[in-house]
Amino acid sequence: MVPVLRAWGSVSAQEIEALRARGEIRQLADLLGNRHRDVQWRAAEVLGEAGPAATETLVQCLDDRHVPVRLGALEALAAIRDPASTGAVIDTLEHDPNTEVRWAAAITLGQIRDQRGILPLKKSLGHPDKFVRFGAAGSLSALGWHPENPAEEAALLFAGQDWAALRTLGRPAVSVLVRALSDADRDVRDHAVEILGDMRAPELQQACDRALRDADGRVRWKAVLASKKCGVPMMDLPLFMNRRPRTRPDPAAAAVLNLFFLGLGYNYLGKWWGFLIFMSYMTFMLILSLEVSLNLPLFNVYPNLYSYPVTAIVAYHTYRMAKKVPDL
Repeated sequence: MVPVLRAWGSVSAQEIEALRARGEIRQLADLLGNRHRDVQWRAAEVLGEAGPAATETLVQCLDDRHVPVRLGALEALAAIRDPASTGAVIDTLEHDPNTEVRWAAAITLGQIRDQRGILPLKKSLGHPDKFVRFGAAGSLSALGWHPENPAEEAALLFAGQDWAALRTLGRPAVSVLVRALSDADRDVRDHAVEILGDMRAPELQQACDRALRDADGRVRWKAVLASKKCGVPMMDLPLFMNRRPRTRPDPAAAAVLNLFFLGLGYNYLGKWWGFLIFMSYMTFMLILSLEVSLNLPLFNVYPNLYSYPVTAIVAYHTYRMAKKVPDL
């Protein structure tokens, strides 16, 4: 089978079965990079059924530059459950640049059932990405690991997104929830500030201050509702919130875009049809310059110059639209 065909051609189930029957592990592994999802899935399934004989080849695939190949290899290794692959899977969990691959590696360690996976999985409970944390929490449960202290229990509950249990845990959960206010995921920050608002602890006022400066409006509003419980005086709320990052579109930038590139100003404001206006405008001006000859200065060189009186009106409209976007 030619390598290019392995990557791009459709491979039938019969051909895959023939490779399995001949024990062609390397050829099956090549199919993990096939662009057809059903071929990838079937190849991973067959490799998983091949048992430890496929472990070495699959471990080599974890260094492949293509993400689907690494994901397929992890899927097969999870089915094989060969402890010989544990070290390579741990290395993937700790160093792979792709979040989905790290997530899959965390799940695979739970499937292999090797106790060597516990320590790296515990470290992954604090990973910046919630999917990796979630996979680590599930695998630690599969490995029979139990938290040894309240701090570890809070980390496990947080990684598993068990918000009700975190609320019940109380004081030991405060530190992990305060850290969650810096999480990249809005929903995580949203839940964290809501639970913190129901707790009483010295750290809460500082936590509410941080939440009031959150870039997301929903998280800021939750912080406003929780402010009384956090001990933040109502009069101080505008001052705290004034230090937040500004997320409203810049009215001047929207106006300039529509003045010179009609339609892109609307696109900047989140209107999907703005790009259609821009393409229609540019196409019209191009046809006008090619098909129409007017005795006007620079018309054939830069016809857009004569559209500015119209686009200036649209630019003013865009400016007014941007000013109406809520800033809190």
